Amino acid sequence: MNKLILTIILTFVTCLTVVGQNYIYRGDNQYEATTSWAFELNGRYWTGNPEFTVAKHSNGGYLMISIAVPFKSHYIGGTVNLFLSDGSTIKCTDKRIRDHVDNRSIALYNFTKSEIELLEQNKITRIRFSIMGGMEGAQTFTADNKKRTLSYFGSGKEKNYYDTDVEISELFN
Repeated sequence: MNKLILTIILTFVTCLTVVGQNYIYRGDNQYEATTSWAFELNGRYWTGNPEFTVAKHSNGGYLMISIAVPFKSHYIGGTVNLFLSDGSTIKCTDKRIRDHVDNRSIALYNFTKSEIELLEQNKITRIRFSIMGGMEGAQTFTADNKKRTLSYFGSGKEKNYYDTDVEISELFN
């Protein structure tokens, strides 16, 4: 009987996790979003890997970048370049939409509808971004679409990258 109750509770919790919707916020506005992707940083920064999220708005979408920073004077800024699986790139200009919350620098970049169409068809393979401020000035990094897998617990068939194109397509359709 205890095993049955435990199984029902675990199934219910798992279903809630799968059905849950992700959101990002800009001011008081809430936007539907993909899950956050923790791309692997190519280089060393004080605090670890950045997280990327794509959100949907009426004229296209947003790219949200978040990374822990050691000081409030450090922030994500400058042009961001996304490299796609077909060899094309998307360049996002800095509109100075940023915040600093819970020791994390957060920045939003805008996507046009045509850029969203490219993202729906092609996986993001790498993102180039800069962290500004501090004594060092601007530090530019790339982060690859790689994720750590624990294949020793699973079947070993888990992908070592994020299906960004699939998630973006599901969000916008």
